[in-house]
Amino acid sequence: MTQILIVIALLAVLVITNEFFRASKWLTYIVYGGGTILLSLFVWFQPGHLTGTTMNNWFEWAKVYSVVIAVLGFTYMRHSGKPLNKYIKFFPALILLINILEAVGRDVELFAVHGGGWHIFNAIAGILNILAISGWLGIYIENSKKRDMIWKDMTLFWVIAYDIWNFVYIYFCLPEHIGYGIAHLLAATIAIMFFKKDTWIQARAYTLGLWMMILFTFAPWLEKESTYIEFSRDTTLLWVMGIGSFVLNLILVIWHFWKASKIKGYKPGIPVHHK
Repeated sequence: MTQILIVIALLAVLVITNEFFRASKWLTYIVYGGGTILLSLFVWFQPGHLTGTTMNNWFEWAKVYSVVIAVLGFTYMRHSGKPLNKYIKFFPALILLINILEAVGRDVELFAVHGGGWHIFNAIAGILNILAISGWLGIYIENSKKRDMIWKDMTLFWVIAYDIWNFVYIYFCLPEHIGYGIAHLLAATIAIMFFKKDTWIQARAYTLGLWMMILFTFAPWLEKESTYIEFSRDTTLLWVMGIGSFVLNLILVIWHFWKASKIKGYKPGIPVHHK
């Protein structure tokens, strides 16, 4: 019961703080800029802090800093007041690409070390998810008080396929974090379903970034067996989840390119689903 309450509390914190970050650029800069510097200096790199946790590997270190860079970059894009040229508009897509490829690389790495074909199916699912990313040239900053970054081609279907792929990745590669993963994946999806449509990319950056900062700070406690939720590691379930992730993202890609085929002169980057 305690583990479930922790997941619910984390979800609530991420959903609520995302709304604060939407509303205040200075709060965002202070938390993600100043907070990351202070925590890096005085907590994260302290000898023994992450000993015995799953955080001491290249993937987790790359993740925490790449997401913080994304948050700061997106916040600048939202509030600079400068027009977004095509190179700046590609930045969110690039960050998303890197985010997915990091996890794909980790799936492949663990397959090479421990085996398990389910890793390969999910790695391919991640690549398929990348192929369905489109419409970044249509990104714009909404002329409103909160200056939301709108990416209309980031459809709910794509988000759900991404969530399933990422959930399966966590289940395969970080089973101690499966409950926490449900919380931080749902947080961004809830944000676009109930608060502000078409803002998934900024909500994902803010919620994942805060989660990674919390995780690096409190990993020794969050990874205690009495704290996290455990899922079955049954081989049949591993295969079902790996193949399910692959099939869903294959359907996504087929649907995406069917839509793209109807656009004369289609090139990556132009809107496919919201022309």
